[in-house]
Amino acid sequence: MKRLLWRLVILSIAGCGWTASLEEMKASSPPRDDKMIVPGWRVGQLYLGMTSVVLFAAMGEPDTTKPHNNFRWFRWENRGLSVLHDMEADQVEAIEVHHESYKTAEGVHIGMSELAVVAILGTPQASYSESRPQQTFASAEAFMIGGYCYKSGIATFFENMLDNNPAPYLVRHIRVIPTKEWRTVSQCK
Repeated sequence: MKRLLWRLVILSIAGCGWTASLEEMKASSPPRDDKMIVPGWRVGQLYLGMTSVVLFAAMGEPDTTKPHNNFRWFRWENRGLSVLHDMEADQVEAIEVHHESYKTAEGVHIGMSELAVVAILGTPQASYSESRPQQTFASAEAFMIGGYCYKSGIATFFENMLDNNPAPYLVRHIRVIPTKEWRTVSQCK
């Protein structure tokens, strides 16, 4: 019902010849406790293109910082969010979700199966996979990680232990990426 209402509002606005600019949409920021993942645009209050000043005002000090060439991964553990920030251009290039409380309008979230993601989002436009032998996990078992990327500006990343584990691949994190650069900001080639 809400979707239908929003579609009617958008159609009526479009019919009046008025369209909101990206800056106007950013200015009307969502509530502080918003947990919506919007592919190609935002997660909660974080949005692609956000400057360091606005990012710091919204999130405060990150818990961890990890350099990556001219970029930095900033992570806020308690909020389950990370951003890839381009330090030269001073803008957020990607947003990652690590907590199950964040969801897309269709219900895509952390912990759901690979099958459920494909049922909701459809066949991915690109994917990747790699095995990582005996790292990170206390059990010292190898595991498989892979991802599905969509032109709509969302990528889902899965993980599952190898060694004959019949459990489904589960979403480990979700990345919101620019729609124009969906292949370059994600690992899908």
